[in-house]
Amino acid sequence: TMHNAILENAHMEEVRFAGDGVALAGQLDFPNTRPPAQGYPLVFVLHHAGYNTREAYAHYSEVGRACGYAVFTWDKRGTGRSGASGKGSTTRDTLHAYHAAVSHESINPERVVIVAVGAGTTMLGAAFDDFAQIQPPAGVVLAGNMLDPQAILAINAPVQIVVGESDWI
Repeated sequence: TMHNAILENAHMEEVRFAGDGVALAGQLDFPNTRPPAQGYPLVFVLHHAGYNTREAYAHYSEVGRACGYAVFTWDKRGTGRSGASGKGSTTRDTLHAYHAAVSHESINPERVVIVAVGAGTTMLGAAFDDFAQIQPPAGVVLAGNMLDPQAILAINAPVQIVVGESDWI
């Protein structure tokens, strides 16, 4: 199918960046389309809590690339190809990851969508101004939202909330 051909021909670039006192590793997955003149739009995946590697978010990458987006995923400290350190802030690690992603030369920083997953929604809610200071997102997706209505309204960007039919049972 056309969908599979797009994904099979996509390419990936390893991205190394400094976190909060630790070396971190991530990747940009690009669609198999010619780069737009201003750069690819970007989906930045903001992890759920826990010790997730980038592979846990491969399904987000597949959907994003099929829609023409580059997708940034990364390994949290102590997982995958990222270094381990007992000291340091996971929020600051995430802000460093966001900066590395939006400043990549192949990315259009004006067309960034942050996809926050589960507990990642609470991090985004608490630190939205810090993300916006690096680069205001063009949109935010809250997948498995954990924010209350006031915190959602404080996000100064278009917001899409994704909820499954059994999320609140």
